[in-house]
Amino acid sequence: MMWGKEVFRMKPITMAPLRRRTALIGCGLLAFGVFSPVMSVPLGGTVPYLALGRDGSTPVGKLTLILAGAAFLATLFPSRIVLWIAGLGSLGLELFVFVLISRKMGAGSDVQLAWGWPVLAAGGIALIVAAGMKQKTEPDRVSG
Repeated sequence: MMWGKEVFRMKPITMAPLRRRTALIGCGLLAFGVFSPVMSVPLGGTVPYLALGRDGSTPVGKLTLILAGAAFLATLFPSRIVLWIAGLGSLGLELFVFVLISRKMGAGSDVQLAWGWPVLAAGGIALIVAAGMKQKTEPDRVSG
């Protein structure tokens, strides 16, 4: 054992608190956005994101909820790859559905887009930001 000399070793922290908070905010926004209205129909009221795909097509709301749940588990058991997949997957799914709805609406349609789209997009972006955050390191002092 050497006296007076300290050796610094870099030890990674499992998940930075800021990354965890950002990921949890993203999960919450995605889960809330699934139940928020994404379209406003004149006689039918509002249509939530979860209701899209009930007619036999792909249940996009359920898939987004599954991605939000996977991202939540990735914050409990730190996994950046799952955050990347959940963030990119949800944004890709939202963009695909948004383009489909925009094309079907056309110029003379009375259907309007509602406030749920920015909530869903913010959730996906927050997950991508959390996945892309650098992992902090702190020095671990070891004598000898």
